[in-house]
Amino acid sequence: MTTRSLHTVLALLGLTSACGGESTPTLPPPGHHVVTIDTDAIVPPDPMRTVDAKAPIPLFDRLELAVLRDGETTPEAENVRDFQVDASRFTDGGASFTVQGMPGERVRVRARLSRTASTFGGVSRPESTIEVTAALPPTPDEGSLATTLLLLTEDVGVPQGSSESPLEVDAAESALVRPSTSEPSRVRTWAQAAAVPCKGEPLKSETCIEGGAYWMGNPLVKGDDFVESDRQRLVVLSPYFLDTREVRVGELRTWLATQPKELADKVVRRGADLTKEDYFCTYSDVADPANDALPANCLGWEVASAYCKARGGELPSEAQFEYASSELRSALFVWGTDEAPLCEAAVWGRSGLEGSAIAALGSSECQTITGKNGAQPLPDEPDARNLTRLTDRITIGGVEVFDLAGNLQEWVRDRYNKQTEPCWQLDGTNVFFDPVCTTPGSLGGRSVRGGSWLQDREFLRAAYRASRADDEGGSYAVGFRCARPAG
Repeated sequence: MTTRSLHTVLALLGLTSACGGESTPTLPPPGHHVVTIDTDAIVPPDPMRTVDAKAPIPLFDRLELAVLRDGETTPEAENVRDFQVDASRFTDGGASFTVQGMPGERVRVRARLSRTASTFGGVSRPESTIEVTAALPPTPDEGSLATTLLLLTEDVGVPQGSSESPLEVDAAESALVRPSTSEPSRVRTWAQAAAVPCKGEPLKSETCIEGGAYWMGNPLVKGDDFVESDRQRLVVLSPYFLDTREVRVGELRTWLATQPKELADKVVRRGADLTKEDYFCTYSDVADPANDALPANCLGWEVASAYCKARGGELPSEAQFEYASSELRSALFVWGTDEAPLCEAAVWGRSGLEGSAIAALGSSECQTITGKNGAQPLPDEPDARNLTRLTDRITIGGVEVFDLAGNLQEWVRDRYNKQTEPCWQLDGTNVFFDPVCTTPGSLGGRSVRGGSWLQDREFLRAAYRASRADDEGGSYAVGFRCARPAG
């Protein structure tokens, strides 16, 4: 396979010679194929054009082309090319290249569109790759044959054709392999990635998160069944309103006063004995301005869900929470890619209080530096937001959202399912629309998202997920916030 420019068809020049001042006729070029790759995928915009601030985030940026000769099931290394791509590479109908072949040979071509950040060891991950393998028509004796391969976003994770059973050229409008035409490229036209504004206005403690598409999961978040989230899926979300902070003790007490006593009794009260775990619970029946500003913890999923429903919403889904905590662009952290946050960056690593029931649990890295232990308050006054959240904040819709990485882990709506279980597996695609796991997984329990004051820095990653029993009301590391549909 040879290429000259990925976005320009290789010039096919006739051969001329001179004899006695007369030119011989132009000879036809040797038989070959001109293959064009087109896609509707959202790739980075043309760097030479003004970037639209409302444009969807790029979902793919890497194109691999491979040629398989007769008898090959895996292409030779010299017949594989790998390119970083943006929209400029697909001008004039698509990205084109030439393939040489022996007369009559049926060459197969494989095209893969993937995302650099989704690779592992330099190899594209199948679940985040659009792949088409096609059998070209017999190579002509001379001249060229033009064929277009169309890579559609909704085929991501499901290869179309293979080396053993490649797709054939078909003139049908819906065909993925077709004779080339002069149609303009479809690049960046996948409609599902477009931002969808919220309907209505957010409440004082909410922000609007416009709908859109992102990669849920991260190849760097790999652990056991309780935390792994390295397999990616392309998720499309409808717009929603999200609380800018975790629900506080004072807010929860006001609501519980209107609820049956049985529900209020499911919230563990703060204890005074340092040697008992309820010392780190924040809820109290007695009003105290300082304590009431703390995020509420030590409550089960049922209480958290009921509170949000009473406000006209629900707990956020795993997908909604991760979208916000990955900076709306599949980032490793809410602040980007920095893997070594300072103790002032977020509320984390604050266990190790001497003489306490949990002195040996979790991480004490930041407790010894800051002198602070347990969940931390987030008052409304801007000047009260001290240096405990330098980067655990993100501005969405002009409003700052806090503690998506640290302070407390948070209940979400989903039942916990392993990423290999049916809830996270679809037939025929790896694109999910507003996913929520409603059926129990093999481990049971509900999902929690985010890190907490008790944990180490690795738990601050946006894709981190864990399972907790539904009725685990005594957990001092778990709180919640609410979401509301806005579509």
